[in-house]
Amino acid sequence: GRRRSAEASPSAAAAAAPAAARGEVGVAKRARCEGPAPFPELQLNGAARELWGCGRGSSSQGTAMLTFGSGSMSDFLLNWVEHVRRLGDAAGPYLVGALDGPVADLCKDRSIASAVAPPADGGGGGGGGGVGEHTAQLRETSGYYRYRPGTFLAMGLVKQLFIRAVLREGYDVMVSDVDVAWLRPPWPLVRYSSVRSAPAENGAVEQEASLLALADVVLSVDQVQQYLDCDKHRWHVDSELNTGVLFFRASAGALAVLDEWRAAMSEAIRQRNPNHDQFWLNEVLKPRTFLDLKAAPAGVRRSWVAEALAARRNGSATRPLPPLPVESASFDASAPRLRAVYRFERRFGGAPAELPEAQKWSERPKGGWAGGVRPVLGTFPIARVSNGHTFFIQKLHDIVGVPPVCVHTTYQYGDGDKYAYGKRERLRDAGLWLVDPASRYTSGSYLQLTSSLARQLSPNKAELLLPALRDEAHCVMAHLKLNALQRQWLQVGFLLAHALGRTLVLPPLWCVVDRFWTILDHCLIGSKVEMSRPFVCPLDHSFDVPAMTAQLPEWREHTFFASQRIAPQLAASTAPVRVGAAVAPDAASSAVPAPAASAPAAALPAVTLPEGATIGEAARLLRGSDARVLRLDVSDLARLCRCLADAPELQPLNRKLQGALSQPYHYCDTTDNPYFVACKAERRSGCRKHPVHLMNVSRGVQRPPMLPHEACGDAAAAGQPRCGAVELPTNYINEGVTGRTSGPQAKEGREDPIVAAMRNKM
Repeated sequence: GRRRSAEASPSAAAAAAPAAARGEVGVAKRARCEGPAPFPELQLNGAARELWGCGRGSSSQGTAMLTFGSGSMSDFLLNWVEHVRRLGDAAGPYLVGALDGPVADLCKDRSIASAVAPPADGGGGGGGGGVGEHTAQLRETSGYYRYRPGTFLAMGLVKQLFIRAVLREGYDVMVSDVDVAWLRPPWPLVRYSSVRSAPAENGAVEQEASLLALADVVLSVDQVQQYLDCDKHRWHVDSELNTGVLFFRASAGALAVLDEWRAAMSEAIRQRNPNHDQFWLNEVLKPRTFLDLKAAPAGVRRSWVAEALAARRNGSATRPLPPLPVESASFDASAPRLRAVYRFERRFGGAPAELPEAQKWSERPKGGWAGGVRPVLGTFPIARVSNGHTFFIQKLHDIVGVPPVCVHTTYQYGDGDKYAYGKRERLRDAGLWLVDPASRYTSGSYLQLTSSLARQLSPNKAELLLPALRDEAHCVMAHLKLNALQRQWLQVGFLLAHALGRTLVLPPLWCVVDRFWTILDHCLIGSKVEMSRPFVCPLDHSFDVPAMTAQLPEWREHTFFASQRIAPQLAASTAPVRVGAAVAPDAASSAVPAPAASAPAAALPAVTLPEGATIGEAARLLRGSDARVLRLDVSDLARLCRCLADAPELQPLNRKLQGALSQPYHYCDTTDNPYFVACKAERRSGCRKHPVHLMNVSRGVQRPPMLPHEACGDAAAAGQPRCGAVELPTNYINEGVTGRTSGPQAKEGREDPIVAAMRNKM
């Protein structure tokens, strides 16, 4: 039932780069030559000048991959570059915008093609200060930009300078944030191939993108519902658009959008507006009143296609583009899968390059400035250009059965103010973090926890294997029990691994409730969301990843041993750990899960511990094993005694674990709020704040109880429990209408059946 890493599972392996590009494949370097340097507005380093060859005309396909990096995200930058390089020549040349000195130095040292904006560029548009001024601001900013007020807007102005420089040279540019992992070349989604009748693997446009390949601007979206990605719902074009993956064509329409984006950001900086660059691009792309060029009369559509193709053939004034094949214009406009594109009714651009203070972007003429153009906008398919929810939570590409092109690590909750810990953890889980040293996979010894709490029946269906956790009527309660159980398993796992001097490998963690800031629908992020429940959830769904990183010993992700980078001798030195008698299948189904069936066969004989052994006793018995990997299933872990009386050296970690493994939660679900459901069905307002029917909310902090460290085990007094208890919640509604839909309540003297089952086995 566990999902394997992207390097191991068939579906995720399909999500990775083509087989021919899996090795250390870089974009082919072009011969040195004399001639004008490309992008005169930028200062290129030596690697960029070599990669881009003789300047104009160096990229035969007329494309560029572009990202931006700062010192706080330098290893994400290295990961981005490694993914792009593994795509080989199919990705085309790339360029990194170095936002500060440390990144510029890193790119120089690693021969990464990069450029910096000049210190003073002579204008930023709209009196908001030159871009050079904002470049200086970025160079003086340390830490993670996301948590530095105003920094995102400054970065936005620098980004548009880079994008403009590339477009002016006639290159179509795919811009992505540095926390994007590229799995396939994106060009078949946005461009017609310059090679006549090119097969799909060589870059021919995909059928669903026949119109998208002529749009001026194409953006990713934050939406998660695949069934809305269709004509009826306008392909999510009315939703929040995300600049994390953004395509600009070398066209007048794209440059016009870029002009207005710059003007809007400059005005916002003057007014000290706190919103970021993505907010202002969404504002620029309003009102979204369009002509749907797919649904338009055939004559209108043919005329636009002819004009767009002619513009592409003519290329730019500075660099002619290769000719396009005539047959590239053929497509079936009635096909449901053909993605529509939308031409704005208002005009963009046409404004002075320098907007005077009195002529603000926000006060532009309603229909646009005279001389402007009407750009064409499109959106990427959400199962192909994945956000952090569709990829890591839903695995939507598996459900739909399409190969993802990239993943942007949004929808996560594990970043700190100095580093994106949660994003790194998710990429490691998926086998997409490519910059860890080889020693991480070849050295050390490990304690691996495995579990079969649930099993995956199909890409969009799974089931819990513990009957006591199955509670469709109260999914929040089921989730809190499941979460508390897993939290205490990790607690014992960290203690035992530390006692053994080993690194803990986490088990797959399951969730019943999705994590989101507003009301959930049957514990999912929205109605009809395509995903399984329960689901294997990222660590940041239930744990504070920055706190764990700061306070706990190093650990490994649950997919660690599925990595192709694991040394064969490490995998061959694996011994299972058994505690007491094996669990019978019928007992396991009602108490604790049976040992994980999906775990690879161990190469060494099992090590057996007596049932009820304390953590100290277990550690002393296991220290004699020469196995590099000790594999312990949670069904065996549950039969150890939660006691540290004979291992006082573990007490400091015991104290840390209670805080480091704690996590606040806040859930509000439709299953607990029937009034809200009925209210919304009747389209009534005020559903959330009705004075009588308040929202029922589950709010609190899950914190594992510390293991007892005295008066337990052999030191327990007569009549006292020998082992600490596993504690699970007994109710969950603590705000709202008391007793209305508060779910199962604890009865005095009644013990949770899961805890009782565990206790009976000790």
